[in-house]
Amino acid sequence: MNKIADSSELINERSEALSKKNIERIDSLNTTLIYFNRAFLGNAEVITLLKKGDFSALNKFNKSYLNDLYFDALQLLDTEKIQRDVITSIFHFQNALTSYKLNGFLKRLTSLALVIAIPTLITSAWGMNFAHIPFQDNPYGFYILVLIMLLTLIPVYFMFKRFDRA
Repeated sequence: MNKIADSSELINERSEALSKKNIERIDSLNTTLIYFNRAFLGNAEVITLLKKGDFSALNKFNKSYLNDLYFDALQLLDTEKIQRDVITSIFHFQNALTSYKLNGFLKRLTSLALVIAIPTLITSAWGMNFAHIPFQDNPYGFYILVLIMLLTLIPVYFMFKRFDRA
């Protein structure tokens, strides 16, 4: 139990992102605790049956040891439950941390997609085969088009900066 407690504290202190190694380690600790739980429950039931039974082999001195054993088994069950709760909370914390990082990445990816989409939309309109396209005969038409794209991107940039702070 002490080794499991030390391992869970080590994982919790690192607060690293969810990695395959950490998932496997948490799963291994959780599986070990499940086996401990089953063993402790079985031991507590056997001790309870021995306490309730009238066995001539058990004298008063041995029955007092059964009481101690029973309370030790209950304490081990409580400790095991606490460790299982700690491991579960570590897993949930790492899951939330990964979710938070993924959310931030997708927010940046969406921003980038919108920033790329606006100039693409503008230039695609000028790339169509029409007879009368604005600024077609203007010698500065290309620069005007680039200026329009930049002027539409500036408000989008500030909008994303404002949402990023929120």
